[in-house]
Amino acid sequence: MINGLQRCGLSLPEIARQSGVGYTTVWRGATGQLRQPSYKASRFPTPASMSISGFTYALGCYIENRAEGDYYLLIGRGDWISDDLAALERTLYDEHYAYEAPDAEGG
Repeated sequence: MINGLQRCGLSLPEIARQSGVGYTTVWRGATGQLRQPSYKASRFPTPASMSISGFTYALGCYIENRAEGDYYLLIGRGDWISDDLAALERTLYDEHYAYEAPDAEGG
């Protein structure tokens, strides 16, 4: 994802600014050093400008907090609903971050 944004002409500082995360987190993602604790540390409540409530993560990902008390995650063509935020965060890492920014061990 970061490499695609860079190919579109965005610099790492611009990607960090637009995604609302620190430059170091974006750099780690671009260099394959983003590990699960790093992306979890990037979790913030969704900004008021978004039409949903929930949590945003590094690289512009988010988990929606639904009115029913469940959380909703959409990655590509797959989606998950659960009342367990930690489980969805693990899914987000396993299904997205591990491929977009693999750690030093390759996944």
